[in-house]
Amino acid sequence: MKKILVDMSATIIHHGHIRLLKQASKFGKVIVALTKDKEIKKTKGYKPELSFKERKEILESIVYVSSVIP
Repeated sequence: MKKILVDMSATIIHHGHIRLLKQASKFGKVIVALTKDKEIKKTKGYKPELSFKERKEILESIVYVSSVIP
């Protein structure tokens, strides 16, 4: 089975994220490359409301996601 890498920060999980992950899962096993808090602060200019650990936990609970990596 193919591995599909989806890069996201997921600072606020919304329907667009779910649609993206659902579509990606049609092509193979979905691995989310989740942006770390430090990088979000550097590139977007704000600290995310949910920590990396919390965002990772949420993404791992989504049926379309096989694994989450930094």
